[in-house]
Amino acid sequence: KKTLKKHPPKKKKKQKTKKINGTLGMGVHTNTHDTLFFYILFIFFFSSSFKIESLSLAGNNITTLEYFKACAEAHNLLGFVRNLDLSNNRIHSFKEVEHLKPFKLSEILMRGNPIATNLDEYAKRILTRLPTVQLVDRNNVVALRTSIKPKLPQVKASFYFMNGTQDLAFNFCNQYFKALDEQKFESDLLEAYAPDSLFTLTISRDLAIGYGVRAERILKTLRETSHNLCQLKNEAAPAKTVVKGRLYCLNVLREKVYGGMKTAHELSLFNVDSVQLQASLTTPTVVVTIHGVCEFSVSMNTAGGGKECKFKRCFDRTFVLQASPPNSSWPAVITNETLHLRPFKDPPVMKEGSDPDQPPDLEKAKHIALTKIVSETTNLTLEYAEMCLQAADWDPTVAQQLFLQQKDGLPPNAWKDGVKPN
Repeated sequence: KKTLKKHPPKKKKKQKTKKINGTLGMGVHTNTHDTLFFYILFIFFFSSSFKIESLSLAGNNITTLEYFKACAEAHNLLGFVRNLDLSNNRIHSFKEVEHLKPFKLSEILMRGNPIATNLDEYAKRILTRLPTVQLVDRNNVVALRTSIKPKLPQVKASFYFMNGTQDLAFNFCNQYFKALDEQKFESDLLEAYAPDSLFTLTISRDLAIGYGVRAERILKTLRETSHNLCQLKNEAAPAKTVVKGRLYCLNVLREKVYGGMKTAHELSLFNVDSVQLQASLTTPTVVVTIHGVCEFSVSMNTAGGGKECKFKRCFDRTFVLQASPPNSSWPAVITNETLHLRPFKDPPVMKEGSDPDQPPDLEKAKHIALTKIVSETTNLTLEYAEMCLQAADWDPTVAQQLFLQQKDGLPPNAWKDGVKPN
């Protein structure tokens, strides 16, 4: 018989455990309790496939909200949460609330925390940090927003440094925008720019250009041309989107800014500031800044022509003007120009002769009601719902057909909360 040798049991090697020491490996430091709690929360949401909209973390002795920011940066965890219950915790500072900025919360519960004392007072401080919140501790706080918004000064009339600059600004704007609306780029506008002139374009992030596939192509081109330094593509090479030379300026205006669109500028709605720079400059220089409204028309067809969608957009435009060469038809030439396009708001000035006490516009009220209905039934934003109705001549049936044809090609900002419905 073979005897089996008894081997002593192997000693198990102690596994090296990584000490947390109050950090989750995401640059966040706090006490061990909060670390472990949010570590478990992080793992749960990382492995979960659910889009959680309501989250209750009440009564967990939480002292910091730093990890919420970390969760937002890591695969956009908790990105769908709209209702957050943090009641009965130990949050002592409103600075902690700032970590919730990446989330579009509509409701937050904070009662039972040291910072939750007087409702109106701490609700205002929450609203200044979380602008999307509508309910605080189940109380509607939308009305409080008006009290925390900074009071803006009233819109003043156009300002001119001296009579000479007023005449120059008026004559130049009248000639420039007339040529622009008539699309006389080579025949007229080319002469309005100095040979080494500069041009930059910026657009608001929520800007929309018409409705349909062709309008979305135009908007994509505008975004690619934008000089917005907050965009990642412009951070590394900010000078790349600065257009240099009048031929290139005209080409960008014709092909990218106004390509495929007709424009109509109403000079009576312009608000103009005009200032002459210091006389020490070798060449007299006048800076003209314009805040105005422009009506755009863009074709619904991909190839152009056919039915048009009309809409208004606001713009801010600054011209740096210098003396024009002899025998020029222009009162001055552009050496530097910046253009910013943004969504349409109320005109900066009222039309002359308008009566503030006139009866309400019933047709406008009908359009507003139709826009809300289309927005609710399609999940489109109010702006895109209005453009859809405009393209359909305010016929809801035709608007529904257009929506079904175009919905697959609409951008994320066309939908409420940026989420396309299934």
